[in-house]
Amino acid sequence: MFLAHQDVVPVAVGSENEWTHPPFAGVVADGFIWGRGALDDKGSLISLLEAAERLLAEGFVPERSIYFGFGHDEEVGGQGAKAMAKILVDRGVRLGFLLDEGGFVTKGLIPGVEGRVALIGPAEKGYTSLKISAQGLGGHASMPPRHTALGLVARAINRLENHPFPADLSFTRETIMALGPAAPFVQRVVFANLWLFGPLAEAMLSAIPATSAGIRTSTAATMMTAGVKDNVLPQRAEAVVNFRILPGDTVDSVIHYVTTVIDDPEVTVSRYSEFSNNPSAVAPLDAPGFKLLSRLIRDVRPDTLVAPRIVVGATDARHFEAVSDASYRFLGLEVGPEELAGMHGTNERVSTASFIDSARLYYLLMRRSAEL
Repeated sequence: MFLAHQDVVPVAVGSENEWTHPPFAGVVADGFIWGRGALDDKGSLISLLEAAERLLAEGFVPERSIYFGFGHDEEVGGQGAKAMAKILVDRGVRLGFLLDEGGFVTKGLIPGVEGRVALIGPAEKGYTSLKISAQGLGGHASMPPRHTALGLVARAINRLENHPFPADLSFTRETIMALGPAAPFVQRVVFANLWLFGPLAEAMLSAIPATSAGIRTSTAATMMTAGVKDNVLPQRAEAVVNFRILPGDTVDSVIHYVTTVIDDPEVTVSRYSEFSNNPSAVAPLDAPGFKLLSRLIRDVRPDTLVAPRIVVGATDARHFEAVSDASYRFLGLEVGPEELAGMHGTNERVSTASFIDSARLYYLLMRRSAEL
């Protein structure tokens, strides 16, 4: 089964004039396809359809059933994907291979590694947001208590930021070791000997947000509300903290950890909304699907290294665990620092050469689907 989603995030109001080309015009210019969704996720959706149309024109008949699942609301929770997954469950379908967005062909995004690296996600982090709240008596700000309600919430957030979740280096180790000689020698030595260099590796990775996200459940304070006037004590203060949950942790374990770290009877921890999920299962790296996908990526572009990497965001693939043990997250589009900044931002674009490579990859996967 091949997944993609039709919906896109909005363009920030007032930023339209900052785009080189209108964000919804789909302009092809200067070697790129420009527009909202070029990377997330219409690039893969359209290249999937291009590949399928080519195979149909050639009279190709697959030996195994091939499903396409194009959700309409991935960016706001994926109810469409949930409905599709339920249909498969009700029909008794079991998938031997599932591929969704999540990983890219990267260039210049892995410190110390030159050239193209295809990062395939065998799993994705979970998601939850918690509300941190405290009550106060209110009153005039000229006679404050030692800690206002806002002060109590601020202290709780400070404790969370100063006590990050424990690190798990195993996933990053898989990535580094898969890169082989292309990874800097020092990195290879460190990750080959974590029994000795574990603290050093954790310190190195924790210093960079992008790599820190791959070794622990992340903590991000994102919203806060409190008083109504500058000289009035707040009667209630609330903050929202978002957590992206590493496999091995769960929503319940996150709540327990947060409550333990805050350790304050005057502060309440509760779920912010029902929109939360545990991390996905980790798909096997020795399965036929992962091996074939890796080979075909190198067939399309022999100069590309392949490595697994946990996906730190959310995808529709998480809704299909009841029908697939072999779900992977990768689309064959190349992104560098500038392209990555455009996803959910300004000037989202994908190179035309990369788009063609993506369609070729899907074409080969479908043609050889009997091997998956």
